[in-house]
Amino acid sequence: MNRINNISAPKLFLALFTSNVLVGCHEVEINRMSEGGRVVVHPTDIKLAGGEFDSDGDGIPDNLELEMGLEPTKKDSDDDGISDGLEDSDGDGITNIVEVKLGLYPYMPRSDRIHHDTKVDSDSDGIPDYIEWNVGLNHQKAETISRQQDYMVDTDGDGIPNYLEFLVNLDHSMLMTFSEYADQQVDRDRNGVPDYMEVDSDSDGVNDYLELEIGTNPFTPQTLVGSADLSVDNDGNGIPDYAEVDTDRDGTPDYLVLWLASNANHH
Repeated sequence: MNRINNISAPKLFLALFTSNVLVGCHEVEINRMSEGGRVVVHPTDIKLAGGEFDSDGDGIPDNLELEMGLEPTKKDSDDDGISDGLEDSDGDGITNIVEVKLGLYPYMPRSDRIHHDTKVDSDSDGIPDYIEWNVGLNHQKAETISRQQDYMVDTDGDGIPNYLEFLVNLDHSMLMTFSEYADQQVDRDRNGVPDYMEVDSDSDGVNDYLELEIGTNPFTPQTLVGSADLSVDNDGNGIPDYAEVDTDRDGTPDYLVLWLASNANHH
């Protein structure tokens, strides 16, 4: 695969053969010829993987840019310093280029006219497609890595799954998104509880990281049919599993620390 960032576009030339290249960060197909030892490309010869033309290389097919009222030969149609592909034209929280990659309409927050695009989950693993795309997971498979559920994948090995890092605006590929703190210590609201510990994706009363600790699915209130995750008690001691997790081993169960922090924020 060749990589070219600056494309010379003569007015007319004879295309001799077809090749795949990377233009910036986009894989495209071009018709090309050699002119004085360099590759020359006509803008209308740039194609996306699906065979559609992308004259400005912003990741959005020309025909779609026209539908959206954008300029197909100008990477930054509104001159705001942000490529059209990185804009969020429909304000649904997903960039245009990601919507194109996922087969969604970047000018409609509900591409199927029913579900919000941020709720689309093609593989039914609980993680929305756009999040999977952003953290390097396959949105069409519940197990991108064989025998490991996608919600368990932790690329940087910091103990926080990729999807959870995305939800709290951390970098899933780095142990330290910010130079002064490890990701596990980031506490933006300064309530004494790290950000990643405060997420409860399925709103079942058991925060995601606790569910991961006790082996329940953070995207469903009932991992086992007929038994709410909130009441799972594998050792049969009368205390729900989530209530026995004490990450820092200070004698105070995590759920109580979370409860105290939550109540402190409301006073």
